[in-house]
Amino acid sequence: MAKPEVLIIGIDGATFGLIDPWVELGCLPNIAEVLHRGVRGMLRSTLTANTCPAWKSFSTGKNPGKLGVFNWRNKIYGSYEAKLVEPAEVGGRDLWDLLSAAGRRVAVVGVPMTYPPRPVNGVMLTGMLTPPGASFAYPREIGTQIEQNIGRYIRDPAVVTRPTENELFEQQDKITLNRLDILRYLLDPHTSPERDGYDFVMVVFTATDRLQHLFWPRTDTPQLEGAVLRAYRQIDRAIGEIRQLASSDTTVILMSDHGFSHVRRSIHVNQLFSDMGLLVAENQGKSLLQRLGITRQTAGRLARRMGLGRLRARLPEAAKRVVPMGRFGFDMSRTRAFSWSAGEVFINLRGREPKGVVEPGREYEALRDLIIDRLENLRDGGRKLKVRAFRREEVFRGEYVAHAPDLMIDVGEPGYGLGNPYAGSQVSEILPGTVFTDSPGRAARHDADGIFAAAGPHIFEGTEIRGAQILDIAPTVLHAMGLPVPEDMDGRVLSVFAADSPPAGRPVGRCPAEPEDTQKVPMTQEEQERLREVLRGFGYLG
Repeated sequence: MAKPEVLIIGIDGATFGLIDPWVELGCLPNIAEVLHRGVRGMLRSTLTANTCPAWKSFSTGKNPGKLGVFNWRNKIYGSYEAKLVEPAEVGGRDLWDLLSAAGRRVAVVGVPMTYPPRPVNGVMLTGMLTPPGASFAYPREIGTQIEQNIGRYIRDPAVVTRPTENELFEQQDKITLNRLDILRYLLDPHTSPERDGYDFVMVVFTATDRLQHLFWPRTDTPQLEGAVLRAYRQIDRAIGEIRQLASSDTTVILMSDHGFSHVRRSIHVNQLFSDMGLLVAENQGKSLLQRLGITRQTAGRLARRMGLGRLRARLPEAAKRVVPMGRFGFDMSRTRAFSWSAGEVFINLRGREPKGVVEPGREYEALRDLIIDRLENLRDGGRKLKVRAFRREEVFRGEYVAHAPDLMIDVGEPGYGLGNPYAGSQVSEILPGTVFTDSPGRAARHDADGIFAAAGPHIFEGTEIRGAQILDIAPTVLHAMGLPVPEDMDGRVLSVFAADSPPAGRPVGRCPAEPEDTQKVPMTQEEQERLREVLRGFGYLG
């Protein structure tokens, strides 16, 4: 049998909006080959479309309502406080757990939310959310072998200052090349610790996500310049080399956890709620600088316009703190609804929240209807925007739905994104005084349309599929490898298999869900603080 049977290459944040034009220009030949020789389609991410929970929904085939994780920080039920998500506490058996239990050999490298490394039938090197200095390998000796043979395993460092485009590319390119070196070591029969090879292999490359956040390709320069394209080209070369190490009979899947799009205008949901009379802000003792409208954010924008952005990034933290953050608390005794973080809306429900004011039942439903109607009819300068809002029960299923945000927002309007408040011990967000603000520069945001492509001898050729979701990958892989799909998976087996292939010729098997047999090990206080620093560096936490 071919080894590996299935190879998944994750390209964090990859979008067809960039890939397709570059494929047409001949810049990404190895990605192009997969697209042209197999199936392709948009891959719908989770709401919110973030690394957390998207990668975990991918690996378990379950929606966040069954996993109990909705964002980087979860609002604590019955509280206005938040808790940082710890990967080890998130439920669900991962794809590699199921494959291992079935006797298949696996190699998993750099997948986010795999910390701490769990026992698998093969090799695991953890990815994003691994605290700096923590153990990253199972078995532990594989980490030692890799360090002895190819050098240290480079985990995803935080972007702790605002780097130049080239600085960030160089940092991220080292990670791309390091993961390619590891795949060479694991898949080359002359060096691999697994003499008979692996049945399933997965690696995730993250440079695309990191660079797209800050350096979306410019529209005022030639299209074939810039660090984002360089990152895609480097990953494209890695894809070509990894495929050479695999068998010609291997099913290859390219995927991303979410897509990306450029942001020119930001929508401030809490400002909208304030204008609607649904949210009341406390005055927390505004300083003279605040009364003059000077905050760290406005100072930062001014510095960037004057070409001083890098200088500001290098100022001592104490000097930065002189300029106030410009955030306001909410008067929860008079607030009916608030946005917790980008895309999430909570109702200040009586009996659930400490100072809840909205009655359950009819008043709660009427308020949700009002907010949905207002968001879905949002206009900027007279132009109606493509914005959808969903009740939580329309998006999530499972035992944790009651812990989910009451509403989820999905912005589909090109060039628009949600202002990104952060959850903390106090609910807060900048209230800029206007619902819409310009977002100058080259910033970009996650969107829900990721990529999916698959090629191999059992896959349709030259076909486009529609309606694929990130939840569908795990059941599709299980079926491709002749294994049943657990009944508690929400995803379906995608119709990607050629009519005369073995997967197409057998019915989709189902099996009872097995109880989790993995021990959930909470992080130490030191590990939690290290993780917070990583997430702050990426801009995911305030």
